[in-house]
Amino acid sequence: MKKNQTVRVLWMAGALGLMAGAGHAAIVIGPSSTPKEAAPVFTASSQEKAFADELKMGNGDTMHGSLQSVKGGENGRLAWKHEQGVAPLEFLLDGMDSVTLGERKADGMRTHKGGATLTNGDVLAGDLESLDDKSLVLDTWYAGKLTIPRQMVSKVEPGSNTGAALYSGPGGLEGWVSPYGNAKQQWEFKAGALVMLRGGSGGSIGREIAEMPDSARMEFDLAWDRVCSLSFTFFTGKVSGNSYESEGYTLAFQYGMGSVSLMRRTRSEGMRQLGSGETALSSGRHSSSGKAHVTVLADRKSRKIILLVDGKQVKEWTDSADFKGDGKCIMFNDVQGQPRIANIRIAKWNGRSKPVGEGTAKSTQDTLVFNNGDSLSGRIVSVTGGKVRLETAYAEPMEIPLERIVEIVISPEKAGKARRNPGDVRLQLAAGGVVTANLAELRDGVLKGSSGNFGEFSSPLAAFAKMEFKIPDDKAEEKAGEKEKNATDNQPQMIEE
Repeated sequence: MKKNQTVRVLWMAGALGLMAGAGHAAIVIGPSSTPKEAAPVFTASSQEKAFADELKMGNGDTMHGSLQSVKGGENGRLAWKHEQGVAPLEFLLDGMDSVTLGERKADGMRTHKGGATLTNGDVLAGDLESLDDKSLVLDTWYAGKLTIPRQMVSKVEPGSNTGAALYSGPGGLEGWVSPYGNAKQQWEFKAGALVMLRGGSGGSIGREIAEMPDSARMEFDLAWDRVCSLSFTFFTGKVSGNSYESEGYTLAFQYGMGSVSLMRRTRSEGMRQLGSGETALSSGRHSSSGKAHVTVLADRKSRKIILLVDGKQVKEWTDSADFKGDGKCIMFNDVQGQPRIANIRIAKWNGRSKPVGEGTAKSTQDTLVFNNGDSLSGRIVSVTGGKVRLETAYAEPMEIPLERIVEIVISPEKAGKARRNPGDVRLQLAAGGVVTANLAELRDGVLKGSSGNFGEFSSPLAAFAKMEFKIPDDKAEEKAGEKEKNATDNQPQMIEE
């Protein structure tokens, strides 16, 4: 075979397991017929870091290496450099499921304390620049200024008040430590989540929250594929694997995440249980796989601790002892079963257990939620210059300082929704959030595409943690919904006598 000859191999079902649905994965061995793409720029110096990406195929097979480039559109494909290979391999996107991206760095990276949730479920981090009757403008480090039609916006978090995130992440393993040694030897950062390396057992990882408030709202997402358990320790002064060294409070989730206990940890008494509760996650499939959004509300002064799972209160405790837990660290410890820990957010708590904005939106009005939990409804005329202008039916138009607002809920009365089209991909942001987009290309570490919410964009690959190629478009979901409805309608009905 000549050196410059291109050999294309189409893997059929059973050959190497690369067939996904009706599509096959095509792989190019040797020089590709497409122009050679420059490799993304990595700041890490180690070979391990340079090949930290993971390609998942339609049937579940995986390959580690480095994503080199992507070309969208009909017969879209990606170029992949395997850690044992020389020339990049080329795959058709039709046969691919997803790419999980390793940690990368880019100029201008910063943490946004605010953001917006859109009507199609996309979540964008960004600084609120303005809002009027036509559009919302978010200033982002990863895509510049994004202009989004107002009817596509569900809610906005200004991020300039006591509800603003004091920590939001993870965006990598930086700042996280393990009591048993180097965190990178036990943990990895994948798809925006902390994941314990395979073979690990009872692992721990934690970090200091420099501005940990006395009254804190601590949230995180959990996802698991097998029976798992873990503990969440907070208000502790030290990330330690020794219960007698790390004072604070610990919530221990056990029995497939179905049961939870609160413990107080002190050096003088060790660990003492303060009570337990049921999370309702242990029934059915949730015992071995599932996901949950965990919210912990804790106030040092009143010694009150409240646990919510998926927005529903599980248990409220009041510690009768004269102990407040003076530390600033959080820690995930005694981890079993490789759960994925993502979208961690620490903010000041306003003392109310009801989730911010819950039940406040009215069908014909916008709603402002204040940082003390109060709300005010009307029509939001504009947000600019650090002030919100609100019109109500019972008072003169008023201007409210933005720093007092924790959430802006847009009336759904005139809401629109960006459609998901065939070929769209889901992009998970490294620091939390998601964007649905039509992918144009990835070249030289820069990803270009278009969103049904804000149009064309260009972003560094470092902004993303994962690309998902197999997402249902709106037409497919509508057909699936009709099929399910027809099946339900045709079921025999019981007649009560």
